[in-house]
Amino acid sequence: LGQDWLSGKGSLLANLSGSGQTQEEILSTLKGTASLSLANGATAGPNVAALLGEASQRIVDGWTLGQPSSTAFTSLAADFTMADGIATIGSLKLAGKDLSLTATGDIDLLRRAIDLRIDPKLIAGDGTASGLPVKIVVKGSWAAPRIYPDVAGLLLNPQQGFAALKTMGVTSGN
Repeated sequence: LGQDWLSGKGSLLANLSGSGQTQEEILSTLKGTASLSLANGATAGPNVAALLGEASQRIVDGWTLGQPSSTAFTSLAADFTMADGIATIGSLKLAGKDLSLTATGDIDLLRRAIDLRIDPKLIAGDGTASGLPVKIVVKGSWAAPRIYPDVAGLLLNPQQGFAALKTMGVTSGN
């Protein structure tokens, strides 16, 4: 598809239409549906499993993206609905050896912007999954998205958030 941020083998099914004289005009009128299914690939950008593995310290210090990396996966499946050049994710599921995640949100093709809510879970050696007490928000331009915890979601259920932090080994102080 001419993109270097996603690799894998699989299929793309699309029923899309758009009109216009330029690529921008066509993108701004793009509508329809699409689904993507990939296996044994990777997404460019931060290694999400490594970031989450450091979560107990990063909750205090914050995250930095550092060196270019990638997130390997064994399967990726997503369904989109397009309207006016904006892809709304109906479901997105990524599974890997040490990570699984689900995501919802919008991808604006014309403005090259994203607004996603991601629920990541680390997979332990015994196959159990543990997640952060809050979803992660990825928002902004494709080139430099902001990544931060969905604090509003955490505030809706602080007891669940505290319990999840305890299972991750984050102790509370007085």
